[in-house]
Amino acid sequence: MNHRLLRIPVLLLGLLVWMMPVAGRAAHPVDLKCDLRTDPMAVDRPDPLLSWRLEGDRRGLAQRAYQVQAASSRARLDEPDHWDSGWVEDARSTAIPYAGRPAAPRQALHWRVRIRDEQGNITSWSEPAIFWGGLREDQDWLGATWISCTREFQPQMAPSDVMGAWIGAGQGAGASDAVTFRHAFDLLPKSVVYAGAWWNQTSSGKVELLLNGHKGLSGPEGPATIHYKDFGFELKARGNELSLSLSAAALDTSVSFGMRVVYADGTEQLIRSGADWQVQVGSGDPRSVAVVGDYGRAPWGEAQISPRAPLPVAWYKRDFPVTGPVASARLYICGLGYNEPYLNGKKVGDHVLSPGQTDYEEFALYEVFDAKEHLREGDNSLAVLLGGGWFNNDRMFSNARFAYGKPGLRALLEIRYTDGTQSIVTTDESWRWKPSGITAASIFMGDHVDFRQWHDEWREPGFPAGWQPVTAVPPLSPRLIAQDFPPIRVIAEVEPVKTWQTGEKTWIVDLGRNLSGWIALTFDEPAGTTIRIRASEMLAPDGHSMGNVPYSFFICHAAPQNHSIIADGKPRQWRPHFSYHGFR
Repeated sequence: MNHRLLRIPVLLLGLLVWMMPVAGRAAHPVDLKCDLRTDPMAVDRPDPLLSWRLEGDRRGLAQRAYQVQAASSRARLDEPDHWDSGWVEDARSTAIPYAGRPAAPRQALHWRVRIRDEQGNITSWSEPAIFWGGLREDQDWLGATWISCTREFQPQMAPSDVMGAWIGAGQGAGASDAVTFRHAFDLLPKSVVYAGAWWNQTSSGKVELLLNGHKGLSGPEGPATIHYKDFGFELKARGNELSLSLSAAALDTSVSFGMRVVYADGTEQLIRSGADWQVQVGSGDPRSVAVVGDYGRAPWGEAQISPRAPLPVAWYKRDFPVTGPVASARLYICGLGYNEPYLNGKKVGDHVLSPGQTDYEEFALYEVFDAKEHLREGDNSLAVLLGGGWFNNDRMFSNARFAYGKPGLRALLEIRYTDGTQSIVTTDESWRWKPSGITAASIFMGDHVDFRQWHDEWREPGFPAGWQPVTAVPPLSPRLIAQDFPPIRVIAEVEPVKTWQTGEKTWIVDLGRNLSGWIALTFDEPAGTTIRIRASEMLAPDGHSMGNVPYSFFICHAAPQNHSIIADGKPRQWRPHFSYHGFR
């Protein structure tokens, strides 16, 4: 009873304090926004929408009229040179169109507001807010051109150390006969963590793979264009059945297949096409296949698994001088599909997986960053890590739907000095590019990095061996618009709640809840060691091993969510750059 009496006064005191007004607190406008953003650094429209909030403690406080002023500097607000709305009888405080002289490209406009309330009282002026004019026209980019690397897309071939021999039906196949190659195999009694399979045929026509009744690839957008799949979740210890069926193919068509099975203890097993396979022609009886040639040798050569091999992620770099004390610096950038800008080795801004996806054939988004704090007097280096993102995502639904072309970049760095002068750095053919060590990056299939190729030459001025001139390219999108919605950011770090081993070389790390984000690692492994990371939203029913969730990744994207890292024998910290996962 005494405990209950002690609690009651505490609760009431909290309520009384919450209800009690604070004496002497005058009403005033706060939380000024332009196009729903606080001090946006690029506003493309000439009449952005302004908003504010009237803050005060008096019961019944309400706006009856407002006055907005805008000027080219804070000092000029007393005699505004861009807009003075005068008193406007209006209770609205949101979506008020700016009706003054528009901000010029890259120009700052300072604005403030005051309010007349329902009693006729006039508030003091708000603290000034600011917005900058965007790059509305092509000439506003001050000559910045679109640039890209000098590589061209090449077909992707299956790995020669995995693939089996080219096999065929031999004699007796008719023009209308269906040809099916079959193979039964067992695995070792161990947990499987990866089973990458590659396959194709030597001529035109269609080849369809089934493994334990599961299609090689499937999706809602037509025939697959990629002949690869990770079957790690679909294998069993004994009685696996594999078939490759040909249709509309020439009589002498041969096929090749290879699958690398990796167990939880780090050992591997290869499943390959060869003389122990069977072939069935039409309704005939199964018989042994004919081995027609070794993989990789003429005239059959290698198996093409995709018409477009992933382009390795590249650094783009330009060195430039800073000649004096800097008053302000703005970086305007559009890198398609995703980009990460750095100045003198430090990341500019906190955006990730940027810019946002659009219909690039209609328009793309550019972003603006305050770059002043990253500059130094003397030589500087501007580097951009450029990945495919949604612009070159040819691994969606195993079909090259979101494949607009090679990634490209357009950027403008405007530096204003304290003496009133300025300088600009723009993308042009003086830039250089070099592969980063990220050998492939896909939103759905993860980042793949080989730290033996990784370098830090982008951090400082200078171009050691291997940097190549960029090439100017036509615009990657016909129109650029300032990104006007909140970017993706890293907002928290989540520590694991439980970790356990499922094999000598395999661990499961449980974060305790589902989230959308990245997996980060610190490691020190011998050079050449491959670290594979697989993400899932659930455990399997046994509560001990990984579950195949979401299943859509397996069906449509050719693989569960995954990353691959090759170590270089040095201590490393790693996180993805151009992919993310939903996982637990």
